[in-house]
Amino acid sequence: MTRKGKKLILINLRQSGTFVFDVEEGDVGLPFPSSIKTSDRNNWELADTVGGVKPPQFSNSEPQKISFDECWLDTVGTNLSLTEAIEQIRALMRQKEKGRPPLLLMICGDWKVRCTLEELEIERTSFTAENNQQRARVSMTLLEMPDLREQVTSRVVEIDPEEAADFSPLGNF
Repeated sequence: MTRKGKKLILINLRQSGTFVFDVEEGDVGLPFPSSIKTSDRNNWELADTVGGVKPPQFSNSEPQKISFDECWLDTVGTNLSLTEAIEQIRALMRQKEKGRPPLLLMICGDWKVRCTLEELEIERTSFTAENNQQRARVSMTLLEMPDLREQVTSRVVEIDPEEAADFSPLGNF
């Protein structure tokens, strides 16, 4: 069953290239997945202790992973090939800037995430009599790429004026 108007957009933020997974009839599009899986993870390390049980100590958080396990590219009945559409989505993974895949913006309704395409799996399942690709199952995982400027925080410490008189920019030697 096709649901009209649903779109998932991947925009390359560094170079030209956009892929729109679209459900509208007649388009060579990717039917919107029935589910989107996200995963978040916090990492913990065991603190050193002299005796007893080592208590866990928070270390850091990993970026969110967004998975689309089963989406379909389908042109069956149109005699069109999927080769160009498959190459467009693969280009979002393999284009390299500074030795890494491009930064993308995923837009899904009001949900926007800066990310990169971490994993892409394409299974071609139907072909024309000329052996052109007409149906493919696509699975992909996006890795959130937070803006480093958003991660930098500053902390203002109030200093007692009397203590400030003894302050030396070189430290207290």
